[in-house]
Parts: sequence; C-alpha cells; structure tokens
Amino acid sequence: MAIQFLLQAASEEATLNIALLKYFMPIFLFLFVFALVFALLKKTGLIGDSPFPVMVISFVIAIVFVVTPAAVKFTNAVTPWMVVFIISLLFIFLILNWLEVLPKGAGLAGAVGGNTWLAWLIIVVILAIFIFAGISAFGPMLSPTDGVSGDGATGVIGEGVKKVLFHPAILGLALLFIIAAVTAWVLGTK
Repeated sequence: MAIQFLLQAASEEATLNIALLKYFMPIFLFLFVFALVFALLKKTGLIGDSPFPVMVISFVIAIVFVVTPAAVKFTNAVTPWMVVFIISLLFIFLILNWLEVLPKGAGLAGAVGGNTWLAWLIIVVILAIFIFAGISAFGPMLSPTDGVSGDGATGVIGEGVKKVLFHPAILGLALLFIIAAVTAWVLGTK
C-alpha cells in the first residue's frame, strides 16, 4: 500500500511549481533596488553619512523602479545575467585560488588589481550585459515602427532615435546641462 502511494506520488508532478513567485516579484524588485542603491550611496558617501537621507533617496528610487514598466523590464533582464556572471567569476577565482595561480589571500581585488586586462574584461562584460538589457527593455520605444510589425511597419532604422534625440524636451535638457556646466566651470575657476 505504501509503495503504491509512493509510485503514484512520483509519477505525478514531481517538479517544483514556483509560478506563485511572480506575484512577489515587485516586492523582490523593490528590496533589490532599495538595497543596491542604499549600499552604493552609503559606500560612496554622495549624500553624506546620515542614514535618513540615504534611505529616503533609496526608497524613492526603488518605488520608481517598481511602478515604471520599462524599469521593471530592464531590471528583470539585468538581474539574472549579473547573478550568473558574478557566480561564474566567483567559481573561476575559487578554482584559480585552489590551483594556486593567484597569490595567497589575493582574492578578487588582488587578482584584478595586478591584471589590467582582466579588470577591463570584467568591465566590458558588465557593460555588455547592461547594454543588452537596455536594448531589450527600451528598444521597442526607440523603434521607428513604434512596435508595429508586418505591413504597417514603415520607417527608417534610426528614425525613432532621431525623434527622441531631437525632441524639444531633450534639447531643452541638453541646453540646461550646458548652462549648468558653463556656470560650474566659471564659478570653479574664480
């Protein structure tokens, strides 16, 4: 009787169903972005040493990421690739330490610090991951066909990018940045 029950249980769906986790993705995304921004702001000290402003800014950025669909898509595209890349780096450096290729106790900073080509390789891979995720998340917005495919798809490649770059709001923002840069330069030289 018990063997028949075990055989029946094994023949049914034996895989783990994690479909319900999609309902918790906004919470995970909020916590991930909040922790990442908080750690970066705290480590760099851009806002100062007081934790309250750092928490408020991290909270606001995390909320923006949760409510903006393009930011959610971008984060969902970046996160798995970055996790796989970091875990792969970890295993590579563990193997190199185990084979005693790296100096004792050098760790990641010691291995990368002595090899500029390795540091640049890591930076290029991380940038490639971010560019790929950005294209997959924001590419349809820059498409000249506005996401239309088939017979309704008319437009020249780059037309959408030209529309975005020469939009009056973007040109105004560029002018504002130029004025701010000139002002900062003039005040900085006095």
